[in-house]
Amino acid sequence: MTRRLEISDHALLRYMQQGMGLDVEQLRRQLATRVDAASAGRDGMCGVNVDGVHLVVRGHVVTTAFNRCAHRRGSGRG
Repeated sequence: MTRRLEISDHALLRYMQQGMGLDVEQLRRQLATRVDAASAGRDGMCGVNVDGVHLVVRGHVVTTAFNRCAHRRGSGRG
């Protein structure tokens, strides 16, 4: 039986960026604007919710994101 290759998140992102023309930096700026608005005045926070998605914050970096309901059920990617 032939083994199927897995696609890493990094490879998928690069494919969308280079093969599909996705403007990753524009998306980064849009998300940063939403995060800034949702976290105004909350220094030292460890997470913030934006558009129904929970974003985990470490220091001054958003490190991952997950759907709160899916994560509670154990089926979300985090």
